[in-house]
Amino acid sequence: MRSTFKVLFYLKRTKNTSRAVYPVMGRITINGTISQFSAKINVPEQLWEVKGGRAKGKSVESERINRHLDNIRIQIGKHYRSICDHDAYVTAEKGQERLAGYGRTIPRTLAEVFEHDTNDLFKRIGVDRSESTWWRYRAVLGHLRAFLKHEYNLHHIPLLELEQSFIEQYHVYLKTVCRSKAGSVCRYMDRWNNVVKISFENGLMPRNSFALCRYSAPREPRTFLSEKELRIFQTTRLKSAKHEPPRPVSLFLFYGNLLQRHALSDL
Repeated sequence: MRSTFKVLFYLKRTKNTSRAVYPVMGRITINGTISQFSAKINVPEQLWEVKGGRAKGKSVESERINRHLDNIRIQIGKHYRSICDHDAYVTAEKGQERLAGYGRTIPRTLAEVFEHDTNDLFKRIGVDRSESTWWRYRAVLGHLRAFLKHEYNLHHIPLLELEQSFIEQYHVYLKTVCRSKAGSVCRYMDRWNNVVKISFENGLMPRNSFALCRYSAPREPRTFLSEKELRIFQTTRLKSAKHEPPRPVSLFLFYGNLLQRHALSDL
């Protein structure tokens, strides 16, 4: 005998209270028995479609909300199929106990999301990512964990509590405690920004906390090789023969710049 299974989302409206935004609740029904849970997202009432149990329209906000709800529905569906494959039939009690705990499979803290995305990068090494990229993300994750311990004596921070002030403090931490150079700080922040952006697009966060943050590395002043450095470059034996063909072209450009500098200095 096959069990009946359904997932429905609805707004949790407070009695005698007029609000513009309401939390979304989920309802799992198995053989007529109901288990409810929080979808951990708030939705403006004017965007909610009661009949479909999702946000209406094609705005960016509606698509973000629906991605979040679809992700939950997929996770619950995986649990349900797993139980069916193992036990052939899902009782109401067993289904509620297993399905109500779906949230444990979805990363909810910043460190968990970073760890999850970094592990995905590892699987892509040699395909479309290099091993050095994976190590750089591991380094950012290490700095993040050290920052949480140093500033808050915590191991995790929920994604829903990630504010711009937290990002600003992390930026200062990299420059002062870690003594990182400006270019390194910007690279760390860019990788962190990528993870937060993905979390927002997947519906794990109500907003992108990095949206208003702008970090750029200071431009280093352009420098030129001296005549002594040019001679070293011209006479030094290279480690690999494949580097020999480009050397004449580089020397031509170097000496051209040198002649141009001398010409300008004579004006």
